[in-house]
Amino acid sequence: MDSSVSPTHGDQEGTAWNGHFGCMCYHPLFVFNQLGHLERCALRPGNVHSADGWEAVLKPVIARYADRNLMRFFRADAAFAIPDLY
Repeated sequence: MDSSVSPTHGDQEGTAWNGHFGCMCYHPLFVFNQLGHLERCALRPGNVHSADGWEAVLKPVIARYADRNLMRFFRADAAFAIPDLY
């Protein structure tokens, strides 16, 4: 799971200033699987924290694989070091 930056130019709905990236942008959140395929994503305003909305993105992916007999691993950067996630 990781967030990204998608800079915008003009007056797109839902964009906002992000001081970390220094631009008007969207701040999408992505979950990829071990093969690099996209499992789920969310387009978010540029002014949200990297981990905001993680539940809506990650929980459906967990539910999709819940009944399969698979080892599950989760990898994310420091922005996702929040107790509710683990």
